Amino acid sequence: MLVKCMNMKRSLIYIVVLLVVISCTKDTSAPSPIFSEGGLISFTTRVNTKTPIITELNGEQFGVYAYKFPNLTTWGTYKTAAAPDLFLNLKVTCDDAGACSYDVGDTDTDINGREQWELSKKYSYFAYYPYLSSAPSVPDSEYGILSDPYIDYSLPLSADLEVNPDDLLDIMTAKVTDWSATRGTVVRFEFYHRLFLIELYGYNFNSEMIKITDLSMTISGIRYNKARIFMDYDIPSEYSSDKWTKDDTVEFPIINQTSPITIDGNSEAELSTDKNIVLIPQKYLERIEDPYTKEIRDDESGLNVQLDLTYEITLDNKTTTRTVRRSATYNSDFIERNKYTLNVNFVGEEVLLVTANAAPWDKKDVTHIFD
Repeated sequence: MLVKCMNMKRSLIYIVVLLVVISCTKDTSAPSPIFSEGGLISFTTRVNTKTPIITELNGEQFGVYAYKFPNLTTWGTYKTAAAPDLFLNLKVTCDDAGACSYDVGDTDTDINGREQWELSKKYSYFAYYPYLSSAPSVPDSEYGILSDPYIDYSLPLSADLEVNPDDLLDIMTAKVTDWSATRGTVVRFEFYHRLFLIELYGYNFNSEMIKITDLSMTISGIRYNKARIFMDYDIPSEYSSDKWTKDDTVEFPIINQTSPITIDGNSEAELSTDKNIVLIPQKYLERIEDPYTKEIRDDESGLNVQLDLTYEITLDNKTTTRTVRRSATYNSDFIERNKYTLNVNFVGEEVLLVTANAAPWDKKDVTHIFD
């Protein structure tokens, strides 16, 4: 069924960069006039007044790249020759109460491991979640047309082209550009999801309770399994295929639910409770060159879902155990920052795998963003 994508409301998490006034410096001399008076760059979580309380980053880590450059220029001009000379994959750790900290070590300008704001400079910050310690996974800027930092992310495939859902990441990025201490003490990061989410719901249209005892779901037809995701979310991501093509019949498990799930009569329940599935955006229709004729043609590749489940149902005072397999192909784009809900309908003795409803991936109604 064609997915009708809704206009997406940006899903955001606010991180605040505060200018903390302190009364000491690294020595007993007066602070240098090039720095704001004792101002330190600090990170902490805050709540926007228009959104619910945010706790997802509590106990988590995210990475920061930061650039500083002359006050009289702009990031758009400076970035073509820029390097992250302030923070290069800085690890920021948030405790369970939401307070975030970092330590740059002993530098020429730090105070107790934190950097100072420099009054004659502008700053551009880029952040990403989750933190990755391996530098090749979050490379330095490319010098040239685009110098913005980016993340090279691939679906974690084994040698047999299998995927462990626990290894899938929810990549999020944020940016604040052309900031200076004179603009104010607070700089807010807005984190955006850069992949898409799949969740599975069951709808019981019977008056009797259903008990699902075993459930698994596999996906095939993935066109792209590799993405270059720029931390600047205004730069389009680049998607490619690394280990397979659309002609390969690669199937990998997405959901393997063995704990019993009950759905009361005329009710619904989430079936992907163990792990929400985050995948690289996919195009359904693409213009490609035929490898044999060299002609440009439309290439179609739908996303195929296969569901196997065992469940118990009581009808007319008789309990029956059934095992069924259902398949569906979704001929549509799967785009970043959307979530797609696949529905399993139980109607009498029928089990139907139906639509993939698209909606903005909104933090207010997604509970497993950071699992």
